[in-house]
Amino acid sequence: MDEENECFLTGYPKPITYDCNKKIIEQMENNVFKIKIGDNQGTGFFCKIPFPTKDNMLHVLITNNHIINEDILYKNDEYINLDIKGEKNVKKINLNNRLKYTNENHDVTIIEIKEEDNINHYLKLDDKIINDILNDSNENKYYLDKTVYIIQYPEGELSVSFGVIEEIFEDTKYDFIHKCSTNKGASGSPILNINNNKVIGIHKKGLKNYNTGAFLNDSIKEFVNKYCIKYLGTNINKIITDENKNKLNLKLKESENSDINFNNQNNQKCLYPINLANSNGGFLNNIQNSEIENNQKINQIDFNSSQYHKNLSKQRYIFPKKGLINTGATCYMNATLQCLLHVSQLSLYFIDEYPKDCSHLMAINKNVQSGGDISRIFYNLVMGVIDDRATINESKLLNPNNNKKNFLANFVFVKNNSYNNGFSPNEFNRTLGLHNPQFRKFEINNSKDFILYLLQTLHEEMNYFGDKKIKLNYLPNQYDMFNTYQYFYTTYNSNNFSKISLLFYGAYIHTTICKKCNLKLYNFQKFEFISFNMYFYNNKEFNIMKGFEDNSKTGLLTGDNKFLCNNCKGLQDAETKCQIFEPPYILLINIDYGENMKYQTSRIKFDEIIDITPFVDANLNKSFKYRIIGVCTHFGYSGRNGHYVAFCRHREEKVWYEFNDSIVSECNEKDIYRGSPDLLLYERII
Repeated sequence: MDEENECFLTGYPKPITYDCNKKIIEQMENNVFKIKIGDNQGTGFFCKIPFPTKDNMLHVLITNNHIINEDILYKNDEYINLDIKGEKNVKKINLNNRLKYTNENHDVTIIEIKEEDNINHYLKLDDKIINDILNDSNENKYYLDKTVYIIQYPEGELSVSFGVIEEIFEDTKYDFIHKCSTNKGASGSPILNINNNKVIGIHKKGLKNYNTGAFLNDSIKEFVNKYCIKYLGTNINKIITDENKNKLNLKLKESENSDINFNNQNNQKCLYPINLANSNGGFLNNIQNSEIENNQKINQIDFNSSQYHKNLSKQRYIFPKKGLINTGATCYMNATLQCLLHVSQLSLYFIDEYPKDCSHLMAINKNVQSGGDISRIFYNLVMGVIDDRATINESKLLNPNNNKKNFLANFVFVKNNSYNNGFSPNEFNRTLGLHNPQFRKFEINNSKDFILYLLQTLHEEMNYFGDKKIKLNYLPNQYDMFNTYQYFYTTYNSNNFSKISLLFYGAYIHTTICKKCNLKLYNFQKFEFISFNMYFYNNKEFNIMKGFEDNSKTGLLTGDNKFLCNNCKGLQDAETKCQIFEPPYILLINIDYGENMKYQTSRIKFDEIIDITPFVDANLNKSFKYRIIGVCTHFGYSGRNGHYVAFCRHREEKVWYEFNDSIVSECNEKDIYRGSPDLLLYERII
């Protein structure tokens, strides 16, 4: 906001100086302060808010979003300088390891104040605002035509300004017009109830004919609710019992990092079933024993937490050493399948848990076009490369009238058709071709199209939430990051969860920023893999870390592609950026050559261990490092000829194996850099 717009209102008195209102200012001078970070400056105040109940108050700093925005709030090792009256020196507050929240729509930032900050004076919220927060109501019209006052700390001394709340904006319910004159630098000042000297809102900006403010009930409610959801899986209205308050206190003590970062969504929870990794007796059986809320057996977990991924990495390890027979131009399929079969957590699920879950999965996903066939033949493939079990009984598998509930009856355990240490994926290839003609025998294809179809279809067939979907009757406010993400994980994560999404799926955050007013529009999108297009590098040497760097660069919307800004009410130039928001456990990287396969090993560089932390839109004090476990490589000069092989790393032996269709042989690590890498599989290091 341009501070030059701060103004005195015609017909209303200017702010009253210290000498004229000594009593009020003396009471408030340690609560309201000047705040400055770089070129951003304004006013802030210390306040007590219910956390999470009226009996438990949290001490916080409150100011405007444009003074302390998300770029400042979530920057590592960032301090804010508070010029507090009565303090000899400027007080520095370290922003790390604090509860913190910012909302660009409300124009409010809230930061926890800790005991070591040595702050002793706090304003209190108006009782009605507290009741609105705790009771999930929003009757702000109560304050219409009421006299209020602002304590300001602009460029000079503190001052007081009196006025009336004249109008509440219908589209937001929390923004209002007030007739208190303001000085430059007053944005972020508290607006107080004149009857009890308690805070009802925050001053936002001054315009030519009126000034605006925002009630604090909505933003504080979001702040407290998301914190309660983080630790208790429920909102503020359901934690009033002593038992839940005790749970919350315990969670607070156990928490390694108390940052909330709700607007930035750095450690936002996704809705997933409980007991994700170490399940005994079936993946879904454990889920069914978890708590039930809104008829969904779900629990909120931290998708990006180290513990979440650590549970996956602690599972027992298997490494199949059996090749796959080429049944007719299927080398691309065999190489890609070998990479997937060597994701130990995926194979273990199909071996240990899928037979117990399959009947339920088929029943709740009965409308999926592939009818459960792809997950069943993938199970058979896993069993075939592990212990020579037979393929699925063909007559039962392909009979559309077959009752698929009795899944195990479809198996005939006789020795499979194999030679040269190879397992025949004939039934897999045939069934896949029936559902997708693109992958029929003798049709030339690539690993990218195949793995995309396979993962998406397995996910659909194994979706825990089935055909019943949660539907929302509203569209998100895409100018509010939290609101947009809430909509995203409700409509996607709460409707789409499987072992596939658990292991392979990540999420991007797309941000569009108006160049004129800095308004930001947000969008979230799931991804199965990250693709780097070699066409853009013009035969130059390429390192995959260069690809991550280029993908995260800011783009520009201009000319015919200008951004329609909701705030400016017109087309404006804008910046765009795309970052990883939720890194997956298994990171798939596709090197896309198009029709040009002439790139040789010397031109494509990839390391055994990569660190993508700089490219993750998060500040969790955690690293996102990955180790390579599989490479699908192409030899040849075009996608229409040549040959695919797979290289897979044995985690415990620390040895690489080459899977050339049915032939399997130990190889040197340097061998994985031969040919043109098409698909890279990385596993997160915990």
